[in-house]
Amino acid sequence: AQSTFTDTDIAALEAQLPALQQQLSNRVDANTALLRRPAFETEVALRARTTDAAALVYADLDQMHVINEMAGFAAGDNLIRAVGRLWQARLPLNDGVATRLSGDRYAAVLFKHTLNQARNWAEAARTAIVLAQ
Repeated sequence: AQSTFTDTDIAALEAQLPALQQQLSNRVDANTALLRRPAFETEVALRARTTDAAALVYADLDQMHVINEMAGFAAGDNLIRAVGRLWQARLPLNDGVATRLSGDRYAAVLFKHTLNQARNWAEAARTAIVLAQ
């Protein structure tokens, strides 16, 4: 269903735009498009109350220091951004949240997913990362 906004609605929304942008920047990491850790933890806690099944996927990029040493920190930063955006793009719509925990570590919670479904998601994400290199 498409919403129709009146000119008054649009004016009111425009007035709130700076505050909304600030809230979004506090919630989502601009580099990775993933939730920042506090927003991730809040979302998981809220969703856990109403979801029967959920699976945690954890990833740690192996040998990240080698990339930084051989190709430079800019290359490492590009990889961190690419992985984050790849994870975000692959999250199930309305059934998953992800974050970059720190450095080269990531976590995703897939709601309404069995262990096998989460394993398949993680393997598909891993394959996509390898193929993107």
